[in-house]
Amino acid sequence: MRIRIFSDTLNSLQWKQKYESLCLTGIVDHYKKEKQIEFVSDETYTHAIVLDQATPILLIPYDKVVGMSLKPKPSWNKDFIKYAKENIYKYYVGDDADVDFFGEPFVKHCSYVPYHLPLRSIEEKSKIMSITVFDKRFSLGNHYCNKIVELIVENNIPIDIFGKTEKDYRGKRSKPGSLNLFSLKEEYSPTDPFEKYAFSIVIEENKSNSFYSDRLVTSMLSQSVPLYFGCDFLDKLEENVILLTGNLAKDMNMIVDILKNPEVYYKDIDVEKVEKKVNLLKNAKKLFA
Repeated sequence: MRIRIFSDTLNSLQWKQKYESLCLTGIVDHYKKEKQIEFVSDETYTHAIVLDQATPILLIPYDKVVGMSLKPKPSWNKDFIKYAKENIYKYYVGDDADVDFFGEPFVKHCSYVPYHLPLRSIEEKSKIMSITVFDKRFSLGNHYCNKIVELIVENNIPIDIFGKTEKDYRGKRSKPGSLNLFSLKEEYSPTDPFEKYAFSIVIEENKSNSFYSDRLVTSMLSQSVPLYFGCDFLDKLEENVILLTGNLAKDMNMIVDILKNPEVYYKDIDVEKVEKKVNLLKNAKKLFA
């Protein structure tokens, strides 16, 4: 199986290099000498993955082509819908509504989104909790995330905030002359909110049935227990998360209790088991089945 990835952003070689790095191809058994499954960037491909709204001219049979949306709420144009129905065997999307509206070849399933591997071996957690804010101003998740951040700042709760918030909290003090127990970090690497933290608040852009983001995966691979809101069906990954309800008062009470009693809530995440679920290479045969 020689898989070529097509996209309307990166070229096939860039995707090959990205997924080879993420999928740890140097240590995956069937990617060694025999190369039963291999990512390629040339015309020797036997299988294709079409990402988002790419419309490549394909040289292989229809049943060797799958598509994946890397967005929680994709917005497809009519030309792409027509292309997908004519050229793609299965196109994986994260929400029932899209499947019900467009019909075949769209099916509900998580997409194997590119995530971020921890930069080093996981050491003992030196901090308790972080939250990441993302720049999607009009989304349900971003609004809820910023409500939590507002309470963190107003009540001087010791949670490190990563990302650009809706309000400008720079120089903000919960009380005049007091020291802030929270911190604000607009510039950071994708793994910074997780590697040193025992817990991380991860809120998706929108609620969905099967779409979860790279932030959730990176959190689990970093053994930072996610306090999570977003995807309803996590396909056996839910054992690693603490679910938020979307009720602000209820969720904040739980967050504060976790800060007071982290040892009660902490979970030992089986990183190998998580990696097996999210690794595109290890799931390739199932993807094309």
